[in-house]
Amino acid sequence: MEVSQIKKNYLPNIAFLIIIFVIPILHVLFKDKTFSFIENRYLSKFPKLSIESLISGEFNNKLSSYLEDHFPFRDEFITLKSSFELLIGRRDINDVYISKNGYLIESFRDLDLKVVNNNLNLINNLSKNYKVSLMLIPTSSEILKDYLPPYSLNIDQVKLFKYLKNELNSSVKFIDPTDILNAHKDEYIYYKTDHHYTTLGAYYSYLEFAEQNNIFPLNKEDFSIQKVSDKFLGSLFSKINLNTITPDEVYLFHNKKQDEVMVDYLTKKSNSLYEFSYLDNPRNHYNIFLDNNHPLIKINTSTKNNKKLCIIKDSYANSFIPFLVNHFEEIHVIDLRFYSKNIINYLDENNLEEVLIYYNIKNFCEDKNLIFIKQN
Repeated sequence: MEVSQIKKNYLPNIAFLIIIFVIPILHVLFKDKTFSFIENRYLSKFPKLSIESLISGEFNNKLSSYLEDHFPFRDEFITLKSSFELLIGRRDINDVYISKNGYLIESFRDLDLKVVNNNLNLINNLSKNYKVSLMLIPTSSEILKDYLPPYSLNIDQVKLFKYLKNELNSSVKFIDPTDILNAHKDEYIYYKTDHHYTTLGAYYSYLEFAEQNNIFPLNKEDFSIQKVSDKFLGSLFSKINLNTITPDEVYLFHNKKQDEVMVDYLTKKSNSLYEFSYLDNPRNHYNIFLDNNHPLIKINTSTKNNKKLCIIKDSYANSFIPFLVNHFEEIHVIDLRFYSKNIINYLDENNLEEVLIYYNIKNFCEDKNLIFIKQN
């Protein structure tokens, strides 16, 4: 038999045997990692074996997740896969668009109107007894839509904002910063590697909030602007993991005249709105704002005006809230993903009459945790 014929007949079998025998050996030889810095998440642990988990199929499902998470050279394969897809012309990888000017932009295609309408009803009901504002932030797929690849399909957020506003009671103040963000879209208002907007984007949203609430906002000149990072690789980078992506910069705005606060995270207290230890890992730099996400945060400021505000929010608000310490004496921050107590009781016990619900629009349309603001 000729050599070429041998290769043709046996090479596939040899490759298959290598996969069958070598991969399990590498699994044993390689020490399991608990955290993936590439994907910025904790990896699955080896599941506990029991008769119940075998019968229910739970063990097999968890074992499959474990093997997938601990596949040898997984990080390298993720990079290789993304590079290959980019090479063949794909510009939509893992629901992230590879866009102009170095931007990664998260897609926003699907809408569950049942969730949306339920959230609106909950807010309408809350507004019967409290002064409620709803502030939603458009995502970069709307403001930076000119950067998207051709034929990108996303929800028209302008139309969605109009629908939401029309469905709210007149007692709910609806704050839409789309126009002011569009006016500054050529500035650095969204991160290139992360789904959040930058501190500058949060500042422009603060201007819109101030206008809608008859507050005199601080000018940019009133702040000392500090660059704390030029190596931030955010949540969208974790989905793509392309080495050619340029990292983001992170800025903090410090009020030159007043920045004294006491922040109570329940588990600890701090006199700063920022936790600088997150700068040790380039994937976590956005978490510097308000020490990432907590169930409940109480902020006491040196602004003595007896004004209190409760903010029910997602992580978009973390870079926005520092601007509000200049206008409220007391700010209570609740994240419904982690807070399990009765919201209404908390509002009443702390004499909180004013509530700001603050989300990016995509999260608001998907979040089912707003059910916890339901009144008894």
